[in-house]
Amino acid sequence: MRSLINCLSWLIVHGLYIFWRKRPIESRFNATRRIGKVIYYLFKRKRIQKNIALIRPDLRPDEIREGSLKAVETIAYSWAAMLGNEFTTLEEVAGKLKAEGIGSLLDYYTRGEKIIVVSVHTGPLDAMAGIVPIYKLRVYVPNELVKPEWLFKLMERLRLRFEGIIFDPVAKGKTLLRAARHLDDGRIVILLIDMPKEAGSGVLCRIGNGQAWFPVGPVNLALKQGAKIFPVFPSWTLDQKFRIVVGQPFELTRTGNLVQDIEDNTRYLVEKIFAPHIRKYWRQWLRLPFIRLEPVKKSPISQKPHQVEQALIRK
Repeated sequence: MRSLINCLSWLIVHGLYIFWRKRPIESRFNATRRIGKVIYYLFKRKRIQKNIALIRPDLRPDEIREGSLKAVETIAYSWAAMLGNEFTTLEEVAGKLKAEGIGSLLDYYTRGEKIIVVSVHTGPLDAMAGIVPIYKLRVYVPNELVKPEWLFKLMERLRLRFEGIIFDPVAKGKTLLRAARHLDDGRIVILLIDMPKEAGSGVLCRIGNGQAWFPVGPVNLALKQGAKIFPVFPSWTLDQKFRIVVGQPFELTRTGNLVQDIEDNTRYLVEKIFAPHIRKYWRQWLRLPFIRLEPVKKSPISQKPHQVEQALIRK
């Protein structure tokens, strides 16, 4: 049965890619939006609406329903943009992409400092790749392995439109070692922190009235390698341009207790830096159908040391 499902999904996705890749973005978007709405109504509606209600408890039920459909459209647009070549020249990329606050990052990069860019799945995440050729950067991006594997390979191939980018599937016990080597080589390492983890793995963090377990990889790597963390906030503007805001370097707390420092810095990074951005752009958060937020029953307490240590071992 699973083989049949994989076969059918392969045919659908590759068929869409072949058929739509040379069509205008609007045509591709309309097609993927229809598919997305079917998936939404059949499988993901309750989870999306539950997550929104936890993130933004101030919203009315009708706002949640409307926003959940808007989130599906955001995901559909991202797939439509990837299933083709929306931008063919650097001029097109530069005309659609607004990068703000990038000066500090470029200064660190020019000086040869170790840089880790940390972001979340809001807005035009794939459009962030446009910064690489515009500013002549060299970056390394470890990607969570999407199943089935053929889908991961297709996504990887479609994203490799520009020089200077190295994509690599996440491998248990190897990812941070590879990232450290690329930091030494002068590449910027790009990591996403809103990847949900299984209970007890990582650090329990709060967004609004919801909480989930978030990965410790970015902070762990920065503390061990002496790297600077730059938070990056992607979003769509009202005029449908891609906005990338680069924040100031995140000052890591270092007490000498590595496990505690990883926990404290990860929680601060999620709750104080990225949670306000996710709450503001909740309609654009691409993790809504996938993350499992649970209600906050009380303020998150410190994990037992072995829970953070287990998360470090897994990396």
